[in-house]
Amino acid sequence: NGNNIPFIAFRSVYLGHNAGTVGFSVKTSISKMFYENYNSKERKEFLEANNINYLFWGPKEQKMAINFNPDQEAFLQKVYSNGSTSVYKVH
Repeated sequence: NGNNIPFIAFRSVYLGHNAGTVGFSVKTSISKMFYENYNSKERKEFLEANNINYLFWGPKEQKMAINFNPDQEAFLQKVYSNGSTSVYKVH
């Protein structure tokens, strides 16, 4: 997903292709922690600290998520959904 978004939406991503992402291994580990371990406060702080304005929520992200449902986060607003994939604006 992070590989396609820059080409389709002309937006940068936190974690994309391994050859095009500085610190790919570290960012992969942090992304995994975001979905599996972070609490709501930590997620919001991470998104703000990294200037992330949108959260992509597709099947891969949904499988990684433990105790995380973006629909239940006050700082995320769903701006797009097609049934299997959603995009949330970070507030």
